Amino acid sequence: MAIRFLILRVDAPRDIYGQGMRSVRSFIIYSPLQGLLFLILTLFYLDRSILSRLIDLTAGITNLGKTPNISACLRCKEMMN
Repeated sequence: MAIRFLILRVDAPRDIYGQGMRSVRSFIIYSPLQGLLFLILTLFYLDRSILSRLIDLTAGITNLGKTPNISACLRCKEMMN
């Protein structure tokens, strides 16, 4: 009894693999760019909201320490701009 096999060969390109590789490539490119943009925006927000006010407060306290007037006051900006 002879067993016959049929072998089929397809030479068509596989589009799904190419699409997957393009997706991976774009993820590798855009993911660090998004992280960098997030980092820049976060640093900008911290500088505007916290660090600039802390620097102004430190400078004001330093100036208060240099004045001989004991009743001198520290002028503060409004909290909400």
